[in-house]
Amino acid sequence: MSFRKSLAAAATALIAGCSTASAATVYDAFSHTISGVAEHSLWFSGSESSNPPGATGAKSNHFLFENSVAGKGTFTVDGVLASLTGIVQNAGGQAFSILLNLVETSNPGAGHQKGTGLGDADSWTYYTLDSSKSNTLTSLSGLASYDITLDDAMYDAQFGIGANDKNAGLLGFSSWVILTETGACTSYSNCSSRTGDLNLLLTGGGGGSGTVPLPASIVLLPAALGMFGAVGIRRRRKS
Repeated sequence: MSFRKSLAAAATALIAGCSTASAATVYDAFSHTISGVAEHSLWFSGSESSNPPGATGAKSNHFLFENSVAGKGTFTVDGVLASLTGIVQNAGGQAFSILLNLVETSNPGAGHQKGTGLGDADSWTYYTLDSSKSNTLTSLSGLASYDITLDDAMYDAQFGIGANDKNAGLLGFSSWVILTETGACTSYSNCSSRTGDLNLLLTGGGGGSGTVPLPASIVLLPAALGMFGAVGIRRRRKS
């Protein structure tokens, strides 16, 4: 076999052992809008005053990613998994850090789809809670913290065009949630739980930090090619 053929065969063998890198898709998450004005990212159902307990300011139960220093949250889709992270804050300055982990599920059908007139509900992706991971609403300002579960007896979490139940034709995410005060639920009779929802607009959709590293063999490729080149030069000198 000639030197060139040997070099090509070696390079092919090294590259064949390498898988293509893949990446999670990362979206910027914002509150849904009404007449172009941000309404809420997270909403505690019920009164707009002192809800949840200790909250202050106008519409104290409306928490927005836009009110945080970052000004947005992050919604990440990685295969059948998805997650929502970031800080939401109300007009009174109370804030929570949100961590929600999801896993894809089948289309639940019309009875559990919300806002179907705003998009093609059959094209949406649906999620249930990934209970193997933490799902928390952690207070950053003296309010109670909460464990998050999905109120999928009403609607499943949904992701797609029009799926935030508020903004037709725009990419969004929505879900009804049950918020159980952390540490307060020692028995069924004293569980302090509240309901609410997430209604988000999503933008972007670029590659994120979920990139899968290439195998070590690809890193060795330049060195291997250099070695074969040196061998070829020595052979030509000897001849």
